[in-house]
Formats: sequence, C-alpha cells, structure tokens
Amino acid sequence: MFVFTVSRPRPTLFCQVPGLLARAALEARGLDESRVSLTVIEGKLVRDASPLAVRRGVTLGESLLRARRLCPELLAVPLVEVDARSHSQRLWDALAELTDLVEPAGPDAAYALLWGNESLEKLDCLFPALTPFCSMGRSKLEARVLALSGVEGLADAPVTFLSGDPAITGKLLRLGLTTFGAVAEVGEAALIYQFGRKVGPLLYQRALGEDSDPVQALWPLPVVEASYRFDLEPIEDAACVDRYLVELAKRSAGELCTLRRFGRVVTLEITCERGSPLLGTWRPPWPVQSPGELLSSLRRLAALQPLRSGVIGLRLVVSELDLPTATTLSLFETVPASCLGRLESTKRWIRARYGSEALTTLSKVPVSLRDRRRELVREVIKR
Repeated sequence: MFVFTVSRPRPTLFCQVPGLLARAALEARGLDESRVSLTVIEGKLVRDASPLAVRRGVTLGESLLRARRLCPELLAVPLVEVDARSHSQRLWDALAELTDLVEPAGPDAAYALLWGNESLEKLDCLFPALTPFCSMGRSKLEARVLALSGVEGLADAPVTFLSGDPAITGKLLRLGLTTFGAVAEVGEAALIYQFGRKVGPLLYQRALGEDSDPVQALWPLPVVEASYRFDLEPIEDAACVDRYLVELAKRSAGELCTLRRFGRVVTLEITCERGSPLLGTWRPPWPVQSPGELLSSLRRLAALQPLRSGVIGLRLVVSELDLPTATTLSLFETVPASCLGRLESTKRWIRARYGSEALTTLSKVPVSLRDRRRELVREVIKR
C-alpha cells in the first residue's frame, strides 16, 4: 500500500517592531518616552521614531529636515549609536520559540519560517505600548511588503517596495505601473525591453512575489565545534599537536562553508594531563572561513599556551561576534538593481550612501557579488 503525502509550502513571517530602536535609545539616555520626541536616523532619513514623535506627525522613511519642521524639539540619534541588542534578542528569542528557522532582518525585525499553526499572540504583548507589523506570505519579499504596506494582497502593493533604486521606481511610475500587479501584468518581455536583460527579469520575479531567498536559520547564531581526545595516548610532541590543529581547521572550515557563515571568534581549549584546561580566545581582524585563516588563528592561540604536560584533548569553537548595532544592508531591498553582479559598482554606491566605514569588512570578503550574494551582504555591516 502506497501513501502519498502532499506537502504544502511553509509560510514566511515578517515581523518588525516600530519604536523598538527609539525605545532603546531613550532607555540608554535615561529619558521618558512620554515626554521626549526622539528619532533614530539612518543617513538623512528617519529609521525609527518614539511614540510622541509619531503623534506629532513624524513618519518612518521621511527626511530628517521634514521631521524637524513637524517637531522642532526633535532629538535625532544616529543608528550606529543605538545599542538595541537586548531588545533585538527578545524579539528573536520569541520567534525562535515558534520555529527553528529565524533570520534577523535588522535590530528591530526578523523573518521566520512557520508551520502554519503557530499562535502569534505572544508577539503582541512582547513590548508594551509597541505594536509590531506582522504578515505572512509565500516568500520573504511578499511577507515584508504586506507587513509594511498594509495592503491585503501583493498585487495592490505600491511599486516603491519593488526596487530600492529611485531611478527604477521613477521610471515605473512614469510608465503608469504603480502596483506590483500592474508590473506583473505587462509581462517579462516588456520589462526586459524597458530595463534590460539584468534588471527586467528581476523586476518581473519580484512583482510575482518570488525572491529566491529562503529563510535561513541564523538565530540563535550557529556555533561550529570540533574536538579530538587522546586520553589513552597523550600527545607530547608539538609537531603532532600542530598536525591535529590542521585537521581541526579543515573540519571547522568545511562546516562553516556548509552553514554559509564566517567565524568571528575562535576559541581553542587544550586539555593537559596535569592542570586545568588552557583556554584561549582570539578575535581575528576580519571574518575567517578558509582552513588557512583558521589555522593561523589556532597556531597563534597555541603559541600563547605553553604545554606543561601531555595533551589529552583539543577543542575548537568558532562562533559569531556580538550582534551588530546597525542593520545589515539588504541586497534586494536596498542596493540598486543596476549594481547587481558588479562588485565595484556596489562598493561605490555603499560608500556614497553609508560612508567608507561600511566597506571595512567588505574588503576582506573574497567572494563575487554574482555568485555569493548573501555572504557578501551579511558582511557589509555598518558598525
């Protein structure tokens, strides 16, 4: 007897908490959110606003100049100066209780791949006086657009969510294509004729709600661990210890590549026959992933720990650094489509909009933008 099971795609949830960053900034400064109008700015735009600032007409995404006209006593705090790690972890931990696939999308938002029967009531009372924007869709793009635009269907969503490039959005509006449904209705061939073979198919795919970007299990942050035990025959030769460090580096690098992650904290624990374990931690100047980079970190740690007796255990843990205090650049939502596939164009665009400090980590990532977009975007963090 054969039993056929029809599997349904799991819905993607997008959850963003407006006011979360502003609350973190107010608490850090000991200010009362009922008396102070505060905004968190990213560049020259309002990234988040306190409840009092919202009541006075300040809206998210508008320019800081217009916000000051509406609220002259407005206090503006740059996003890089806001430490919202504790608040972010509360949001991400709440989503992690619902599902095993949670992907942070900034300090105040996250994606989660649900099973379809979860209750979201806990999210409503997670942050008192703050109402989260939550919506579910077939993809990350659809869930995000439905949550932020407030429409019931993707076809009615405005094209301002379709591309992060103002030039492309302006051209779509001049062509009379004001919604996702209108863009999808004209067809892929017409979009290729207007925008070219690189941008046209991407716009058509996004208009249908497809982004080819599945939710990844990025919270809790994955940890790579590898170890060897020599209880029966302790190792006393430094060259033999080094050979096993090479093996540890290879195993850990392979797992990092499988997880599509980079190591930012390398911890080596050496257990000897006599005495407590020798524990050393090293934070490389840039994220590491290759066996050679990991091995150099391990040798650095081993050199700092003189062996007092035979080694009976080696243990390596590669983990992430503390959470970034600013959002990571989203390739499809922020970087203009005209830059896709061209690394130098993306660098120039990021430098012009976010400053040179946003490229410090990017310069250390030896990947191409065309082939490994997600690793590149995850490393372009404006700290």
